[in-house]
Amino acid sequence: MKSYSRLCALIFGLTMTVLCIVIAVETLLRKVFNHSLAGVDELSGYAIAIGAPLCFAVAAIEQSHIRINLFYIRLPKTLKIILNVASAILLTVLAVYLTVFTYRTVNETNLFGSIAQTPWMTPLIWPQSIWLISMLVFAGATVFLLFRLGLLLSKRKFDQVLSEYVPRCSRRRTRNRAVRFGVKKMSVLVILCGFMVMLLLIFLSVPVSVSILAVGGVGGYLAYGMPLVETMGGVVWGTLNNPVMTAIPLFMLLGELLLRGGIADKMFDALAVWLGRLPGGLLHSNIATCALFSATSGSSVATAATVGTIALPALREKGYPVQPSLGTLAAGGTLGILIPPSVNLLVYGSLANVSVGQLFLAGVIPGLLLTLLFMLYVSLRYPNAGRNTEALKVTSAEKRRLLKHLVPPAVIFGIVMDFYLWRYRDANRKRGVRCYGSIFLRMEKRTLKLGTA
Repeated sequence: MKSYSRLCALIFGLTMTVLCIVIAVETLLRKVFNHSLAGVDELSGYAIAIGAPLCFAVAAIEQSHIRINLFYIRLPKTLKIILNVASAILLTVLAVYLTVFTYRTVNETNLFGSIAQTPWMTPLIWPQSIWLISMLVFAGATVFLLFRLGLLLSKRKFDQVLSEYVPRCSRRRTRNRAVRFGVKKMSVLVILCGFMVMLLLIFLSVPVSVSILAVGGVGGYLAYGMPLVETMGGVVWGTLNNPVMTAIPLFMLLGELLLRGGIADKMFDALAVWLGRLPGGLLHSNIATCALFSATSGSSVATAATVGTIALPALREKGYPVQPSLGTLAAGGTLGILIPPSVNLLVYGSLANVSVGQLFLAGVIPGLLLTLLFMLYVSLRYPNAGRNTEALKVTSAEKRRLLKHLVPPAVIFGIVMDFYLWRYRDANRKRGVRCYGSIFLRMEKRTLKLGTA
């Protein structure tokens, strides 16, 4: 299955890389020569719609869903196994369910001969057929994992079940009388109960995506009945086939390039030299690096994980207390959803039909103010952190030389803000240009190699 996962990841990665180059070329043509390549938005939507199920398959195989282990780690072993089994069953049911309704959507498209309302007038049966294949890949991965789980249980290898299968969620059968709940009868109490069930599943270390989809699906069935359930395929296609959503994987590609290329490490080193003498020491470097990385990543999880990978070993080596070290990383990670670019603002702008460019510009000042407040709190709350360690003796010339490591992320951030000022507000185009710029910077410094991934 590892080879299966790598193949899916490779296909999606190559697709996104080629797409980001096409987007960058198209955006530069628009800006410099006032000429546009028709169909780039259409290709972006198809790419994310077809590639998303491949990512789902990789997440299922690698067990890389976002989850919270707050309560799960305190549960007894038997209950953990029950949660793992029930979660694997639910994930498989959801994957097969989505695949079935994907097939129905493709069949309806073929029946009515639907054509995309785009300059290319593409028959939708072509991209949707590839989309169906990728959904089959996702469903096949979950079915295989469930089958393997059954084999482990039959051989009573319970420890392997706990180590290889993360808990997802249990599923109770909905009684037929639940259909009596209509839209007008869906009380606030019912909605609140559904929300509490979702939180319970999340705190039991159920993957967040599975929890939301399970509770949302059951709630939609209770509110609207089978008509909503039968239209799920079209809803999924309409949501994924959105060129704005292409910016999300390009965010991740950009963050990975910064990490693999060594930019993030050098950012932390430069900020540590300049901020290490403040009250709180390297704790300020955590927050400042998170703020700077947020300006190029857009994801709180990616920001906290990336900076944590770099900062925690250095803080541990210098004897910093664990609590403020983790706290500054967690707080600094939240800047990823506020400082532009932001995945959350991008999704909100797409759903609420609000200008993403204006949302990004509105997040600059609050993000900087929150960064300064975090640093002020660290100075007041932990003024003696790191005082027992010997400070590095760095000359002023060396400090100035280290500032050059802050230039690449500033340049990448400036590219996107420049496009907003020039009224080019298409988010996925900016991500493509930024990824291309990041690749160029790393290749120019010869710190990015194909083997680093």
